[in-house]
Amino acid sequence: MTFLNGSDQEKFLIICKQRQTRWEEEFTLLPSIQKKYDLLIATGKHIFNKGETPKSDFVRVPGCQSKTFLKATRENELVFFFGKSDALISSGLLAILLNIYSGLPPLTVLTCPPKFIERIGFNQFLSLNRATGLYQIYLQIQKESARIINQSEM
Repeated sequence: MTFLNGSDQEKFLIICKQRQTRWEEEFTLLPSIQKKYDLLIATGKHIFNKGETPKSDFVRVPGCQSKTFLKATRENELVFFFGKSDALISSGLLAILLNIYSGLPPLTVLTCPPKFIERIGFNQFLSLNRATGLYQIYLQIQKESARIINQSEM
């Protein structure tokens, strides 16, 4: 794996921040908590996993109350994430994180924290278990990115 130069890395960091801003704008326009939940559910429907066990190359996200799975693959210098969850709201949270971090260099994933979570106010309307699950999904995305970087250095 070749590494990106500083200019390329900065461009990808801007992309990550723009993706977060897009989600922030989408959620802050919604007038109620119910509308925010509706958006989470709609966002996650395409990765909702109704009791099926994903293939063995998916890793179960520890610390999630729902059965949430994540897979990372590398293409050239970018990491792509795929996921499944058996809960609709968890699926939505997972889908948002996948949308933000998939298709970026692993170093960008590690250096672009999800500041949008606080700005959207997820911590104000998500239950403690869901907020913990969101954090655990983010940690697993970071772990997978670090794993890909380590593999490329071998």
